[in-house]
Amino acid sequence: MMNEDNRPTRPLFLDQVTLNPELARRLPPDLAFRCHTLPVAESDGAITVAMANPGDLRARNAIAAALGTSPFFVQGDRETIDTLLAEVWSTEIGFQTRFLVCSTQNRFEEVNDYACRLGSLLHAEIEYLELNEESGFFLNNLTKKAEDGYNLIILGAQDRPIKKRLFSRPVSERILSQLPIPLLVVQKTRWPLSKMLILLRGEEGDCSTVDWGIRLAQAYNATITLLAIVPSIPVMYQGLKRFEVGLYELLSTECALGQRLRRAAERLVKENLNGTLRLRQGSPEWQSRYELSVGDYDLVIVSADPDDWLHRYIMGGLVYPLLHWTDRPVLIAK
Repeated sequence: MMNEDNRPTRPLFLDQVTLNPELARRLPPDLAFRCHTLPVAESDGAITVAMANPGDLRARNAIAAALGTSPFFVQGDRETIDTLLAEVWSTEIGFQTRFLVCSTQNRFEEVNDYACRLGSLLHAEIEYLELNEESGFFLNNLTKKAEDGYNLIILGAQDRPIKKRLFSRPVSERILSQLPIPLLVVQKTRWPLSKMLILLRGEEGDCSTVDWGIRLAQAYNATITLLAIVPSIPVMYQGLKRFEVGLYELLSTECALGQRLRRAAERLVKENLNGTLRLRQGSPEWQSRYELSVGDYDLVIVSADPDDWLHRYIMGGLVYPLLHWTDRPVLIAK
């Protein structure tokens, strides 16, 4: 891709950028959100702008006109740009939140009450779709319904007989694999929402998990525990410097998890929220299981497992094991 002066655009890792709200606000919010664009730096009157699609010439011209200068465009991750824009404009722009509740008939009253409580302070619009795991059309109906645009699917599923657990995938796993919408799986309802656990994994999805945590904590005056888990180094990789990332390296280097961990902590401080930061090394599944056993959490927030099976094999899947053994509500951000 080429800039206006025929210079190639360069990819920008936004985790390394210090957000400048005053500079970001120089671009009108409707234009910034529509074009997924964020001014990130200014030097001697020259403005650097991160953009999800720098090749969109019409959008670049509109941005240049709004800023009153010819900026230098760089490639940025769309999800991260949108997250930072929401952080900049959160007090001025209301979120149009829509929940879709999927529940079996015998759990409808319980799950509906939980969804209404959860959505009350978020001003969420709530709609319903009856969950019938016996029907082969349920996922098709859910997929069509999801096209209407929802911020969250709240799933209240029944306990499954042992035979079904052995020979068929839970509906939560099928929803996660087919739809790009965050999913809140409600095994047992817990209220009030006073303590939340956010599991950080050093991946792009961490932005969404922290986003959800902050919104819910602000609405319900809840406390947040950020738990970053560094997987143990497999024996076959010991001695290879690029794989040697332990707790010390996490705090002293610019690795992805360390950057996201510091940024998440900074956001809690900025929003004046009560929070705790915890670091652990070992199996992500067992460390999260231990934390849940000693902490009386009302909600767990975690990013979805990566689609890449090799990544899951090396780093260890977390979401599906978590859904199998915990009875706490789990929000899977995507």
